[in-house]
Amino acid sequence: MVRPLTPLSNKTRVAVNTMTDLSSAAQQVLDAFMDSPVDAGNYYATRSRQIAAALRAAAEQAAPFSTNLRQNQIHQRLVAIATELEAQ
Repeated sequence: MVRPLTPLSNKTRVAVNTMTDLSSAAQQVLDAFMDSPVDAGNYYATRSRQIAAALRAAAEQAAPFSTNLRQNQIHQRLVAIATELEAQ
């Protein structure tokens, strides 16, 4: 039986990030990864979702939508990779 998907607790997130102070952008990427649902019965699905969430957060931090065509292309590529990972 597969357990329901649940995000990791804030307690877990704090334990991961106690050795360094992260920039706001890096913290948002880490939070997205850590807050992704965990499927205890399917390690690869969990990791794919976590990586996808981190990629989406990175896309928002590094290349938010704007009037800059190149920036939007980078954002769209990162989101496309995340979407592909989520489909696994």
